[in-house]
Amino acid sequence: MSLICSLSGQEAEEAVVSRSTGHVFEKRLIEKYLAANDRRCPVTGQTLDADDLLPLKVNRSVRPRPATGTSVPSMLQLFQNEWDAAMLECYSLKQQLNLARQQLAHALYQQDAACRVIARLTRERDDARTALSTAQAQPSAVGPSGANADGMEVEGGAGISEQVKQRLLSVSKQLTAERKKRTVPKETATEEQIKSLHATSSHPTHSSSKPGILCLDLHPSQKLVTLAAIPLFHAASCSGVATGGIDRNVVVLNRETGVAAPALTGHTKRVNRVAFHPERDVLLSASHDGTVRLWSAQGEENDVPRYAAAGQMQPHGGAEVVALSLHPTGDFVASASLNGSWAFSDLSSQRTLVSVAAPIQESVHAASFHPDGLIYSTGTSTAKVRVWDMKSLGNVATFDGHTGPVRSLAFSENGFYMASASDDHTVRLWDLRKLKSFQTISLPDSDLSSVAFDYSGKYLAIGGSDIRVYGFAGKLVEPLVTLADHSAPVTGVLFGQHAHLLASTSLDRTLKFFQTNA
Repeated sequence: MSLICSLSGQEAEEAVVSRSTGHVFEKRLIEKYLAANDRRCPVTGQTLDADDLLPLKVNRSVRPRPATGTSVPSMLQLFQNEWDAAMLECYSLKQQLNLARQQLAHALYQQDAACRVIARLTRERDDARTALSTAQAQPSAVGPSGANADGMEVEGGAGISEQVKQRLLSVSKQLTAERKKRTVPKETATEEQIKSLHATSSHPTHSSSKPGILCLDLHPSQKLVTLAAIPLFHAASCSGVATGGIDRNVVVLNRETGVAAPALTGHTKRVNRVAFHPERDVLLSASHDGTVRLWSAQGEENDVPRYAAAGQMQPHGGAEVVALSLHPTGDFVASASLNGSWAFSDLSSQRTLVSVAAPIQESVHAASFHPDGLIYSTGTSTAKVRVWDMKSLGNVATFDGHTGPVRSLAFSENGFYMASASDDHTVRLWDLRKLKSFQTISLPDSDLSSVAFDYSGKYLAIGGSDIRVYGFAGKLVEPLVTLADHSAPVTGVLFGQHAHLLASTSLDRTLKFFQTNA
């Protein structure tokens, strides 16, 4: 027997009967209905409580099988649907498994890379500790404490004698007097000619296995307006251009013929700076191997100057040498290192006269002599430009303003201005008479590596992702031309005579020359 629910019209699974009305209901449904409708019977509208409901005990009837399961084809369809659902779930699980495997592989790769970085940093830390202990063990040569009134530390060397100081002062006075009489040569390129600069030649001068040229220097005869010492040079040397690269070699190329001499080998790490001597047939190079090497011209062959090793110095106790600047006297050279020191050395004796450290722990990335030779500037990892007095060896001025390491420094030939390029993507121009910055050139899309004034001081070249040349209009710097011929970051720029020539090097392994439509 089956009982029909008066509320749903369906067979009641758990039937109850009302004592007052005699109607049969599904227990679950009538309880919900009464709770929602103020205890009113759904059939008669009378008050009805749950206590008035009596459960009925009857045999439960078996519900008939649905129509979809009463035949073989319909059951096969049911099985097929269940199989499809199982396969879709299996495919989804496989996708999740593959994603988990990829994430695991990526995590393992990151963990491996992190381990290698930690190992490299640990090794560098140990090397730094060793170098520090070696440096601390070196005896100080100036005073009992090895420090002067400015807080900087004079680390070693024979010291700068009074005779040398008088030589520096004499040359400085002579150069200052000459500079006051100097005027801008009529042959200097005009702004319109600067705007016409275009690439005329390109030379891949270094090894392709370790590509990248890091520095260059033009022979003095190609940079200065007049040079009384030119007759002392070999004819081929006057067209020489020297470059240093990641491949640890120095290469000298004849700019006019495009022929390069055999590479000068000897350095064991990358070459960071090269410099021609202003009066002698001598070339200098500085390297990450901690040495400054001297190369002497031995004549020429096929219109290419030939150089041979003439000596080497270790002015920083084996630490990486990143900057090199010849003093205007031609008798001395200053170098700077990543260990934070700069050194002043005698070329004739190849001895370091003095080594000076900054008042705080920092690395030096760039350095240059003022054209008069009495001050020396260094660009540091702490975003500062420090100015040093060569007579007292004191840090006489510090320029703040950059927010990243200073990578390049250049003085204008008139001695009034200095340019500095930094990792903060700016070039700052400093007035040395007022000791302050008067303009900032912001190049947010360029990693700056090199700045250079031309001999007249009218133009400034900036090397980064490309080459940009600016002109002075009073004290304001105006952009004139952008040269984007290199396919990799530019590492060095230099003006040639009268600014009609511009030379550049890059990590694309090429030395390029740009000329005006003069």
